[in-house]
Amino acid sequence: MADMVFASALKVYTTFSSRRFGTDLDDAYGKGLFSRKLNPVMVCSFLESELLTPVLKELISASSLPLRTVETDFAVDSSGFSTSRFRWFDEKYGVHRSGRQ
Repeated sequence: MADMVFASALKVYTTFSSRRFGTDLDDAYGKGLFSRKLNPVMVCSFLESELLTPVLKELISASSLPLRTVETDFAVDSSGFSTSRFRWFDEKYGVHRSGRQ
């Protein structure tokens, strides 16, 4: 379970694809951070595991606690949601379909 949690957190932290994440797994194993060598595809299955879901939710909750006094409102500008889409690709290549969708 410790390997599953640490590997999952490391995968998310690095923001790499599974293929690129393999070298980080190898480095961590070489430093003794895992009890056995892991395949990057295994980490993807860890993230889908119902066994690990409550643990990961608890980690997310615990990591948010230090900011609870300063983060009292939902921050729209940091959510990643967008209200419109601009066609920058069209602008770059001279297509005259300017505006938003």
